[in-house]
Amino acid sequence: MRKDFTHFEDLISFVETDKNISGAKASEANRFPVRFVLFDNFQDSYRFTSDMQTKGDGCKFKDINVWLDNEYPDTILTYSELADLIIKLAKEDNSDMIITPFSELARFYNNLEPQHREFDALIRTIKGIENNTYAVSHNRRIYIPVVGLEGKMSLFDDDSQCTTWYLKNPDKNLTYNLILTNDTYFGIKDLSSFNAARTVKGWLDVWKAQPEVKPDIICSSPSIFANAQYAQPDNAFNFQICDNAYKFLVKGLRLDFGDVSEKESERDEFWTRLAQDIEDIHNFSFEKFFCRHFMISGLGEGCHVFMKLWFDYTDDYNRWLLTAFYRMKKGKDNYVSKVIENLDNYTNHELFTKLALQIFNEEQLNTTYIYDRKVCLFAAAKHHIVLTEETELQLRDKLANIAKSDGFSTALHYVSPLTNIEKQMLLWWLASEKIKRDDILEIFPDLYHYTGEYQISEPIWLSSYMQEYRKAKLSNTYTKEVAAIINERNADSLHFESWYQELKTTKTILSGRTDIDIYYWIDGLGVEWIPYITDYIRSKNNEGMYLNELHLARAIYPTTTNINKPQLLDISNNKLQKCGDLDAHAHLSTNKYPNYIIEEFDLIKNALDLIVSQYNGKKIAIVSDHGLTALSQLQDGLNLAGIESDHRGRLAFDKTNSHRDLQNYILCDNNKTLCALRHQSLSSKVPNGQSAHGGCTPEEILIPIFIISSSKESANWTALLLTNELSESAPIIKYKIKGVSAVDDIRVVYNEKEIKLKPIGDNVYESSPLTLISSTKVVTLKINDKQQIDHIEVKLGAEEDDLFDF
Repeated sequence: MRKDFTHFEDLISFVETDKNISGAKASEANRFPVRFVLFDNFQDSYRFTSDMQTKGDGCKFKDINVWLDNEYPDTILTYSELADLIIKLAKEDNSDMIITPFSELARFYNNLEPQHREFDALIRTIKGIENNTYAVSHNRRIYIPVVGLEGKMSLFDDDSQCTTWYLKNPDKNLTYNLILTNDTYFGIKDLSSFNAARTVKGWLDVWKAQPEVKPDIICSSPSIFANAQYAQPDNAFNFQICDNAYKFLVKGLRLDFGDVSEKESERDEFWTRLAQDIEDIHNFSFEKFFCRHFMISGLGEGCHVFMKLWFDYTDDYNRWLLTAFYRMKKGKDNYVSKVIENLDNYTNHELFTKLALQIFNEEQLNTTYIYDRKVCLFAAAKHHIVLTEETELQLRDKLANIAKSDGFSTALHYVSPLTNIEKQMLLWWLASEKIKRDDILEIFPDLYHYTGEYQISEPIWLSSYMQEYRKAKLSNTYTKEVAAIINERNADSLHFESWYQELKTTKTILSGRTDIDIYYWIDGLGVEWIPYITDYIRSKNNEGMYLNELHLARAIYPTTTNINKPQLLDISNNKLQKCGDLDAHAHLSTNKYPNYIIEEFDLIKNALDLIVSQYNGKKIAIVSDHGLTALSQLQDGLNLAGIESDHRGRLAFDKTNSHRDLQNYILCDNNKTLCALRHQSLSSKVPNGQSAHGGCTPEEILIPIFIISSSKESANWTALLLTNELSESAPIIKYKIKGVSAVDDIRVVYNEKEIKLKPIGDNVYESSPLTLISSTKVVTLKINDKQQIDHIEVKLGAEEDDLFDF
């Protein structure tokens, strides 16, 4: 039968009463000596054991541990072996005794399966131990403390042959944390703040140290681990069965890693390595560990540091560690946290695909989400990450839907430089004037710099033509503006020659130059690339590269490599270095709009990057043999009879000597070769997606010369303000400027706004119409890094008299 106590003193008093029992109940009490003494905690059990050993003659202390085999310390005694040993002990020794640690072994016996109720069988066996005549006469008692197993012992509460005393103690602070593993500490090096046991014998030895046993106990005995499932219910221990490193660190050692997701907890190989990397668990801080591991001071604001670490560390473990800490530090309400929570792996493709698309699934958006996504995708673009075609198509559809429903300005917030499809969309939107050029500076800088306005002094009309040419090329449309200019300037061979002969060839311009060390040749580089390349070189000023001279030259027609390359070889003393080939790219049959334009950007940039990588401070020249036209693919060919077509009909050979009208072509000196004057090729149309050369359009004929060195040369210039008064009817300012070259950047600043000046002839430069402010009467001319300040009068119409001014 069970008797409960709430005070320790009452229990001890009853023990004394039981020991000295007399009367009718004495016979049975003395016949069966076993007393199971139940405790909720080890402190009470230890106090009981100590008290019983010191009172009167004292009880003998019997240590179960001596029954274990020292050669096999992790072999657990079976319940029947333990019962037999206790029975044998009771027969051999008639003294009062306390047998312990009994429950620390018995709690691991199988009591779950009906056919294997080992714990119950153990109790049934030893409760029936009987005293011999001598032991009966001395009221011999066998006390067996049972800690934390009140639930299992409840089966015997009403058993008249099972004496059970239960001291209740609700104090949960006396409960131990028991961490069970299977023969491993997962690489943790210092467990000095824990009691640790590796075997069954070591586990039982722990309880010899009472009351110095530490609150946290780690037992890595394989035998105990194999039986850990049988230990419940138990109110003396908080059990943590750790079959992997995650459970050991998080649930066992209770190290704080934040709100770990289910997916992260399954990465056992990573948790195992993390355990091995942790040097100090006693003062563990995930943040301090993380910063020390990655050698940083912290994640900082936003996700810039996250991106840097992602690309610096490419193995799965470090990326897992990075994402786990980022989620803990930034919390769930963070765009990157939401993305990395659902990663299936730690590849670039997985992360950036989900970063790109997750934004469209968010019901509530904020500017931080959009900004963090932008930072990540810009970093991906910088590292040349490529997404699948399927992902790009999804992006295209999502962006198109936003542009349609919310407008193009809103859609721009979701566009990044990562994918080719996004670049295509930006190109379409800019060409169709859905967005402004300034909108793409950060997202698509190549397109921004390509479309820049560059004023060319002679011929005056060329700057306007090249702007219209680029618009037509980008929109893949033959525009009336291009047609008007080309029909005027190349109306026939005479009109063409009138401007062509005013220009010099590359050989003429560079003839006799001994200061140029290296000549780089980009095949097919035409005048259209002047804004792009000048901006590129300007971006390298901080690396000691400066554009000293920019010249506009003419190629010899027909504009082919065979005709024009020899002069480049002559001026370079046959040391011409080819570093890019727009020409070869132009003829690829796989070219498609608008991809071929984007590919041209990459080709030019790669060529310039190559030059920069080889640059050693010497003076260099970038030259070309001819340009290319992308507009002949947009015009039907003339399909002239009696010719042999060459270069897609941009030039042809007259087989019949019958072509002499000189309206659509120019006749070369050999009286056989015809070169197309306008965009209509002489034979059939140029295939879609392909550019061509050989003819006489400005973009085929005109080629740039860039002279670059490590010296920042500054021209001496003088400027005279020609406009002394500005008005609503005349809001344009003019200067006469001498001593400037095509390299110089000429701007005027009025009312804090910068406006480029364009040449109109005879060294005169003018602005576009200014927005006038009556109080602003100062204008600043800026040429490169020098400036000149002038004062002007501003009149904004007649001022009416105030009728009430007395």
